[in-house]
Amino acid sequence: MKRAMLGRFLEEHTSPASLFLAGAVILPAFLFQNDLAVRIAQVTIFAGFAWASGRGVRPLPTLVAIFGIVAFNLLVPAGRVILSVAGFPLTEAALKNGIARATTVAGMIAISRLTIRGGLRFPGPLGELVGRSLIYFERILAGRFALDRKNVIGSIDSFLLRIHRGEKPRPPSTRPRTTAAGCVFLAVLVAANWGLLAGSLARPGMLWGR
Repeated sequence: MKRAMLGRFLEEHTSPASLFLAGAVILPAFLFQNDLAVRIAQVTIFAGFAWASGRGVRPLPTLVAIFGIVAFNLLVPAGRVILSVAGFPLTEAALKNGIARATTVAGMIAISRLTIRGGLRFPGPLGELVGRSLIYFERILAGRFALDRKNVIGSIDSFLLRIHRGEKPRPPSTRPRTTAAGCVFLAVLVAANWGLLAGSLARPGMLWGR
């Protein structure tokens, strides 16, 4: 699928609310997934879909975060030793815990990039606040942040002000409705993730269990 082709499909066939709801329903199926091989596949697919929709996850910061989380977990040996580097043991349990935590972070970022869009609105003042907060959160993930080592706090402050001063989230002039094709796409996406969870619960450790 060409880049942004999925984005056009989602804009034409799904409403922001239905897309967000699908993401919210998928999230528990992803978080409770214990098979690490399946988790890695899910993260890859979510990131691929986000990329195809024109809202891809920034690869370098994400990879740095993933390797950093795994590395920090390896510093606390636990379980069977699978490798020794300069006398330091690398253990299976620490590796699995690190991958589980890293894929959790990467998966949540990818799901949010795919399912949170401008125009997302909820009823009532509290709903408006929640919807706006989610949109700003998505903008923060999509924004380019350059850390100034000489002025760390200032660079963070400038980045957040740039996000805040951007175009305010506004409802579109015509709200897109979820068509039959959009319903089928979202239903398949939700069913596939819950099906993977059901399969891993039925056969624990089928591929690479935690």
